[in-house]
Amino acid sequence: MWSYFGSPISGLLEEELYTSVKQKCLDVKVNQEDFRRARAIAEDRLRKMGLTDKAGVVLQAYKLGSEDCMTFLMAVADVLKVRGLKVPARGPVELPTAYVERLIEANVD
Repeated sequence: MWSYFGSPISGLLEEELYTSVKQKCLDVKVNQEDFRRARAIAEDRLRKMGLTDKAGVVLQAYKLGSEDCMTFLMAVADVLKVRGLKVPARGPVELPTAYVERLIEANVD
């Protein structure tokens, strides 16, 4: 919201300085087509939320059942299955952090 209605904030883009030595990441090598398909999923979600419209912000109701972050994560991850990414099934009451940890662990070589 601040970027739309607030004053500019100066900043610096630089290499990630991890806040924890225990932090785990998941790296997946992709080609241009993989990247394009995964990005299209993200752009479509943002467009539906009205965040890519240059004319202004469009208000829309958030639907937790169909637009939650884990469903989004799994949709992007499914695109990368062709690169060997293993996407575990979602637990019925699993929280996002626990799922991401399982996704990372499933793909540790």
